[in-house]
Amino acid sequence: MIDKEKIERAARDILEALGEDVNRVGLVGTPDRIARLWEYFMQEEEPECTAFDEPHDAIIARRCPFLSMCEHHLVPFSGSAYIAYLPNDLILGMSKLDRIVRYFAGRLQLQERLTDQIAEFIDEKIEPRGVMVQTVGVHYCAKFKGLPGNFVISRVIGEMKSNADTRREVLELFRTLREEANERT
Repeated sequence: MIDKEKIERAARDILEALGEDVNRVGLVGTPDRIARLWEYFMQEEEPECTAFDEPHDAIIARRCPFLSMCEHHLVPFSGSAYIAYLPNDLILGMSKLDRIVRYFAGRLQLQERLTDQIAEFIDEKIEPRGVMVQTVGVHYCAKFKGLPGNFVISRVIGEMKSNADTRREVLELFRTLREEANERT
């Protein structure tokens, strides 16, 4: 449960510790805005995963953008989660993949843990033959220090781990999704 009043007090304390006047025009209301932003950001309710009984052999792949918060620095990191799975008997509605990513990204997080949580959640909910999740992220805590801050993390489960041909096919799908995303920007 989010304690908005406590966040507001902490934000006020941080601003004052930085030597700022919390009553100056640009900062009036900032502690409240920070508290409301954190309340919005922190997801507490697990997404409902609508699954359809649809046995299928296809590899289902999707790119899901995310914004999360580094638990070491309380600074954002953002990127995309590339998700692929080999259905067994169930498939997820495509929007559910975005909601799963948003759910796990909406908390203090590490990119490595985010990647694992997404893959394990899908594996647990629909028991596919295999899952691969790759997150491509930019960490602003590193950028503030003048470092590139770009990281790629993967988690592979089941047939996608044991079958090199399938793994290569999924990586090619991820490359295609990245190229399509780059063309749109």
